[in-house]
This record gives sequence, structure tokens and C-alpha cells, in this order.
Amino acid sequence: MHNLIGQTLDGKYRIEERLGGGGMGAVYLATHLGTHRTVALKVITPELMNNPEYVERFKREAEAAGRLRHPNIVDVTDFGFARCWDTQIAYLVMEYLDGCSLADVLTEEKHLPVLWVVEILEQVCSAMQEAHQNGIVHRDLKPDNIWLEPNRRGGYTVKVLDFGLAKPQDQITGNTVWKAGAIPAGGTVESGPEVLITGVGFPAAGFEFSEDTTKIIRLETESETRLHPPDGSSSPSLHSSSSSAFTQIGTRLGTPRYMSPEQCRGEAADLRSDIYSLGVIAFEMLAGVPPFQGETDALLRQHVESQPPPLRKLRAKVPRPLVRLIDSALAKNPADRPASAEVLGNALRAGVESSGSLIRQGISLYSEHFWLFLKIILLANLPLLLLGLLDFKVHSGTLSLSLLGVSTLGGLAVLNLIGWLMARFIPLLFMPTVIQLMAMPLRPVHFGTNFHLLRQRLGPLVWTLFVSSVQLVWRFLKLIIPGLLGLLYFSFVSPVVLIEGLSGTAALERSTVLVKRVWKLVIGILILTSIIEFLLTTPVSFYFATMIGKILHYEESDTLILKEFIFRMVYLVVQPIGLISMAMVYVRARQAGGEPLSRIFSELPEYKPQSGWQSRRQLRHGTRST
Repeated sequence: MHNLIGQTLDGKYRIEERLGGGGMGAVYLATHLGTHRTVALKVITPELMNNPEYVERFKREAEAAGRLRHPNIVDVTDFGFARCWDTQIAYLVMEYLDGCSLADVLTEEKHLPVLWVVEILEQVCSAMQEAHQNGIVHRDLKPDNIWLEPNRRGGYTVKVLDFGLAKPQDQITGNTVWKAGAIPAGGTVESGPEVLITGVGFPAAGFEFSEDTTKIIRLETESETRLHPPDGSSSPSLHSSSSSAFTQIGTRLGTPRYMSPEQCRGEAADLRSDIYSLGVIAFEMLAGVPPFQGETDALLRQHVESQPPPLRKLRAKVPRPLVRLIDSALAKNPADRPASAEVLGNALRAGVESSGSLIRQGISLYSEHFWLFLKIILLANLPLLLLGLLDFKVHSGTLSLSLLGVSTLGGLAVLNLIGWLMARFIPLLFMPTVIQLMAMPLRPVHFGTNFHLLRQRLGPLVWTLFVSSVQLVWRFLKLIIPGLLGLLYFSFVSPVVLIEGLSGTAALERSTVLVKRVWKLVIGILILTSIIEFLLTTPVSFYFATMIGKILHYEESDTLILKEFIFRMVYLVVQPIGLISMAMVYVRARQAGGEPLSRIFSELPEYKPQSGWQSRRQLRHGTRST
């Protein structure tokens, strides 16, 4: 390629320096003369302009990336053709990125922190969800095409690059040209380093071939596979910019190391092919090596026939839920993989969440919306607080029941029953409130809407709690262990009824399914919140009751009643931590099963956005959609 440094393309872009390149072209640092903005300018090799395959791939990359607007997808701003040295060349203009590729990181680091891996993959999944929603399948996801740009906050912003093999789903066909090493049954093999593949079928592995023929030269390394079209014409060699496998230009396959089984078989590639590639990348980030290795022919066979090695044998401390999720992403059958990139991203986060981190998140959310949650809990316990204060006044002799018009124990019993019911059901409002704050943190919380939801589901709630109580009694009558398991498995009965609208045994079964996904989190939250409540309430109530009793010269019995009242007040301030954390565990349990937060949020009562920007956000991102 001619030296472009110092040249101005299309009268708009001044080439400053060369950043890198390969057989197809080069990437330059350029300046947009109108805005003086620094951009990355990708130029196709002039010799390849006569080859429509290369030009089409270049154009497809511009069209695919240009259609997408997402913070985790490289921003493509321009595409065109320019004259240079009496030759027409195609160019693509992108945002200039600092940082490095994920491939660069994996070259030097073999054991990446699990949470860091999840953070990077979450952003990639978010980018791919945007692409898939726009009908675009990448088909060449690999570490080389995942760029990590420092975000100046100590982390990285991920950018997905190179949509050159991307294609709208309705245009993807199953016609695939096979590459080196894949020798079909009944095929013809020429002697020497050049292999001519013809014929169809690969019975042993379930391969299928198109009737096209591809002549290829197979070199020593996978990154140096050189392709020749069937007509015998020669094209320049194509080299990868890193040690990982190179995407063969002019074919409909991706990089062998990261290709899905259906791509290897020559079938149509849809969004689940990208999910398989994400599974391979996740495996490599955690294990330090990809699940399948070898020459091209061996890789193709392994993707179709072989199961990946157990991830925990390569790295023992990977959480088991994360292992199961990656195994599902690597399923041979596309139907067995996560249904979408969003589902995969949500499940990744749920798979590494610990009870300690959820407690911290719960405390953070509580501190941020302290008065909101405190109002709910005070309203729920107001009758019991008044009764406690009344009991203290009556016991100390400063108040007579007859003055209040309550002359019988039956009246107090009714008040206690009302107080107990309010304390039992009103805290359930934490569930829709937490879900709303997680999904749309700037939306004002309307108690009327949530109360209406609670009132609608009150009958099914009472019935389901009765059914669960009967089952728990029966379990405890049989043995202690089944009873304790019942207490654990029924932890999500109330949110299942309130949010999902189930009731009776269906709600109990659903709660059991959810708890089994995150049973360690449930136990951890219950233990940690119990410890926090004990450590904060008992010493504080004892100290203040003793101090006030000494100052006011209370008798010991009065001090004990005061201590109980203060204990209840302090407990009310601490209780929201556990309620918020359990609401978050419920959300994580659903996400671990592949349900996106948008779907959970869509089950809450409809609302009208409070401002114009919220309406636009709802329309743009499909907040209410599943």
C-alpha cells in the first residue's frame, strides 16, 4: 500500500500516522479537518478494491456498526470512497480508542479476577443485545474484537469491534465455504500443500458442505491461513494482528477457535452463535486457555463433537453457578443456550453475587433512600408501637385503660391482631419498591400504586401463606430436616404471589425453584441480617433503657418494658436492611434463571412516566417489554 501519511482523504481527513494493519488494509490516526477531532481511519488495500468480496465486507462493517448506537459498540461515523494516486480506495471512520484488546490482556494474564471477568462480559453482552435487537449477528466475536478502554474511574469501557462478518439475520443463509483440513466424505483431495475440497457430507461429525469449492493453502499457524477463491485467482495473504486465529476474509465462517457448532457445520448463524462465542471467551478468560485447541480441522471437529474440559479442574475457585452458565452457553444445541445476550449478562452477575456484596448493596440502597424505606416500615409497625407505648404507660401507672375507652382484653386483642397483620403484609411493599429502584432509579415511587397491588393480591397471599403453613407443619411432623428445608424453600412465597401473581401450591413450587438457584445466597443473607440485627438492636436497646431508667429512677420492671420498646424501635430502623437484601436475592434468583430485569419490572403495575425524558427512555429502551 502507498504511504498515506500526510495525505487528505475526501478533503476531510488528514492522515497523521499508521496505527496498524494487515493483509486487507491499514488503520491510521487521522484528524477531521472540520472539527479537529482525532479519529481512527481504516483503509482497504487498493489492490483489493477489484475484489467485491473484500469491498462488501468493508461496506458491511460500516453498515452494521453504523446502525448501532450503544456505549459498548465502536462508534462508526463515516464511510466512503476516495481517490488517491489515481486509485479509488474505500475508507471507514471510527472513534479513536485508547487502551488495548482483550487478546492483549489474555496474552499476558492467565488468571483474571472472576468479578473483573463478569464486568467485562456484562458489557459485551449489553453490546450484543443491542446488535441482536437490531437484527445483527456479529459472527466473529473473539478477544481481538473486544477493546478495553480505560474509563478514568479505575475500570474499563468495553467496545465491540469489527462487524465485518456481521449480517442481518434475515439475510443469513446456511451456505458456507469450507476451509483447510475439513475433508468431507467422498471429497477430492489433491496432493501437495494445496487442498481442493469438493463434495458434501461429513457423516461421522454431522457436517454439511455446500457444493462450492475452495482452494486453500494451509500454512503452519492458524493465524496465517491464506485463502484462494475457487476460480483460481490469487489474493494477498491475510494475517491476524495477534496470535489468535484470524477471520478468513471472503467466507461466511468466523474464527475457528470461537466458532459455534452450527457455524462449523455450515448452518445458519443466529444470535445463539454469538452466545456460544461468548461462552468460549468466558471460558478462556477464567481458565487461561480456550476450551478447544489445535489446528483448524481439529478445532472444527471439537466444536461439533467434543465437550469442553471441566472448568473447575482448570481453575478450582470459579463459582459453580458461573460454571453451569458457561457450560450452557457452550451447549452444542443452540436451543440449550441462554435465550439472549441480555439473559446471559444478567445470569453472569447473579452467578458471582455473594451474600456479603448483596448486604453492602442493600445498605447502600437503604442509605440512599432512607426515609422512603423508613416510612414503609414505620407505617407497618405503627399499631404495635402504639400498643407498646400504651403498655409501658399502663404498667408504670401513668395511664389508665379506661381513659382510652378500652375496658376489655378483647379490645387489646383486636388491636394486636390488626398490628400483627399490618406488620406482616405492609413490609411486602419493599419488594416492588426495590425492583423499581433497581430498574428505574429515578422514577418516583408511588405508594398508592404499590398499595393497590398489595390489596389486589391480599387474598391469594393469605391463602398461600395458609397452605405453606400446613405444609410446614406436616414437614416438621415427619422430620426436622424436611421442615427446615421447607422454611428455606418457601422463602420467596410472598414475592412470588405479589409480583408474579401465582398462588397456592403453584407459588410454593415456584418459590422452591427460585430458592434452589440461589440457596447459598438465601442462607447467607438470613444469617448475616440476623447477626446485624442482634449486634445493633440488643446492645443499643440495653444501653439506652438502662441510661434512661437511671435518669428517671425507673424500677427494674419498668426498665425492662422500656428496653423492649426501645429494642422494637431500633429493630425497625435495622429491619429494612434484611428486607431490601432479600428483595435483591429474589431478583438475582430470577436473573440466574435467565429472566432479564426488564421482564421482572414489567410485572409491576403500569405507570405514567413523570416527565418527557422518562417517556422517551421508555420508548427507546423498551422498558416495559420482555
